[in-house]
Amino acid sequence: MESKERIQGSGNVSKSSLLQQVRGSMVNIEKLTPDNIGKVADEELSYERAREIFEAEGVDIDKVIVDPTRFIYNVYYADYENGIYFDVHLTEHLLLDKHGGIAAMKTMAAKNDALEKRDWHTFYLRDVPCPLKIFFDFQRRYKEIEPEQVYGVWEEIHKNLDYEKTDNGRTRCWTMFLLMLRSPKICRSMRTAG
Repeated sequence: MESKERIQGSGNVSKSSLLQQVRGSMVNIEKLTPDNIGKVADEELSYERAREIFEAEGVDIDKVIVDPTRFIYNVYYADYENGIYFDVHLTEHLLLDKHGGIAAMKTMAAKNDALEKRDWHTFYLRDVPCPLKIFFDFQRRYKEIEPEQVYGVWEEIHKNLDYEKTDNGRTRCWTMFLLMLRSPKICRSMRTAG
């Protein structure tokens, strides 16, 4: 049964709702645009100013994705091709902060080597933020993972996520996994994992 206990000072947010925001998947992913920035950014930050800040640091703002239906962990820099992901706080002050802004993201990205080494467990544990693991990264990358490792990687991700139920009572992740079972590569992985 869902915990209806409210978090002190949080309005109408239940603990289970907060947990789903922290440990759940982003499912309504959109690129950051002038139309949706107002839903996820500090009201003083315009899209044009955000673009200026990103460009000054040599970072592509077109790789910033948002889920306007979420209230936390809803904005990320997501470079799928290079496996570089960062939580982004869309305020001018935080974007310019040398210890936690775009400059820090670039420093941390230089240390990201798990994808290059094909160390999938480290990659999904350390480098991919929880809200992006399933629907943004894994569902696109699973065909690149060695067949004997796919199920183990999926299982590790699955154990650490919290899922909301769909209309049919299944979790979104479970439904996606059932669809992925149609892949012969995943089926072989499951047979060798056990």
